[in-house]
Amino acid sequence: MQILSIHLKNIKSHRDTELTFSAGINVLSGPNGAGKSTVFEAIGYALFGVDANVFVTNVDRFLSIGAKRGEISVTFRTDGDENWRVSRTVGTPAKWLLSRESGPAKWLLARESGGIFEVEEHAGIEETEARIAELLGLANGRPLAEQFRLVIGPFQNDFLGPFVIKQATRRQEAFDEILGIDAWRKTYKGTSSLILAIQKKIEILDTEVKGKQEQIAVLPERVAELEVIKASLVTRTTELKEREEALSKSAVQLRILDLRKEQLDKAENEVKQARAGIESGKEHIASQKLLVGQSEAAFKTMEQSRPGKESFEKAEATLSELRMKEKERRAVEKELLSLEKDAERLAQEHDLEVREIGKTEQELADEDKKLAEARNTLIPDENIVSMTGRLPGLRKEVDRIKAERSLLEGRRTALLEGREKLAEGICPFFQEPCRNVAGNEPKDVFSGKLEEIDRTMRQLEDQILKLGARRNRPNHARA
Repeated sequence: MQILSIHLKNIKSHRDTELTFSAGINVLSGPNGAGKSTVFEAIGYALFGVDANVFVTNVDRFLSIGAKRGEISVTFRTDGDENWRVSRTVGTPAKWLLSRESGPAKWLLARESGGIFEVEEHAGIEETEARIAELLGLANGRPLAEQFRLVIGPFQNDFLGPFVIKQATRRQEAFDEILGIDAWRKTYKGTSSLILAIQKKIEILDTEVKGKQEQIAVLPERVAELEVIKASLVTRTTELKEREEALSKSAVQLRILDLRKEQLDKAENEVKQARAGIESGKEHIASQKLLVGQSEAAFKTMEQSRPGKESFEKAEATLSELRMKEKERRAVEKELLSLEKDAERLAQEHDLEVREIGKTEQELADEDKKLAEARNTLIPDENIVSMTGRLPGLRKEVDRIKAERSLLEGRRTALLEGREKLAEGICPFFQEPCRNVAGNEPKDVFSGKLEEIDRTMRQLEDQILKLGARRNRPNHARA
């Protein structure tokens, strides 16, 4: 690509300036403020789409004093000997014009044909920029403005900066970004996180396998505990039957005690009647005592009261006997209540034991099922176990070889580009014709290095294939 001319209108100190360039190196000279740097900035603005704020702090300062709008037009020749013209206005809005025509600003691309520029329509700025990059031979996926800033037209400090960086790693990263070969480094950093995630997943799986193995180890103990529980259940069932028999006997005794209670109630009524007779006898005795001093009447009265006394003594004896029976009845009722509570508690324990037995049997069935599944899935393969020990080393070796191959691939691409540019008589760094090689047959300093890089890359690819075959061999053997 060769810039043929540039036209600046109302751009800084250039009110209406047109410069024509010849083949080779062109030098702009003049006093400070003449606008030498402005020409350089105008090329970046119009041809590469660099924002004006990159060159000045305010877009208005990119215009001539008093001007509200400016325009830059650049005419260039492609490697296919086709002439094109690109224009871009300065102001609001700023647009690219790939033709200089009157009327409202449009996105246009024009190619010279017979001294006339034929318009090529574009849908938007993205399509225009892609077309310009294609014409300039810079369609490498990186924006034109970034290529201009890093390689084609960097400021002096930005250009010299990477050379004075003391840290070797940062200096290498800066040059890799300038040369556009930093993609492999970003890819490597991206895959590092993926490798860490895979390793973490392997650790989690190892932990799960160990947990399953521990469950299998304690399974015999769980079976023994189940046998003990079954034996205990048989014993408790026997005890429950014995207590049910005792409860039946207690019910029979309870019916007997009910009969006794009826008899006691009948006797108690009789005692009450006797007590009433005794009370009336006591009143009679009290009245007779007042007449004790009387002669025959008192003795006769006493003789008459003697049978009552005997009846009273008999009633007292009967009452004592009834009191004893009442105590026995209360004791029997208390024992009966205790037996009822024991029977209720035993019934609850029996229901609880039955539910626990059903739950335990279900858990054992689930455990047996899980154990069967775990045994089917945890059958170790000797080849897999052996390969697992070698897998981290193989992964590390494959990553190292891939990184080395990516580095060689970047060097090979750089050598190919250098050979092509040198064969065309163009400087690989400044992208312009070089008088030191113009008209001379360039020396073939690239073929030997390219063959050596290709041979090394083939050896690395063979090693990667062999390591991949070693890593996958146990799985094929098992299948």
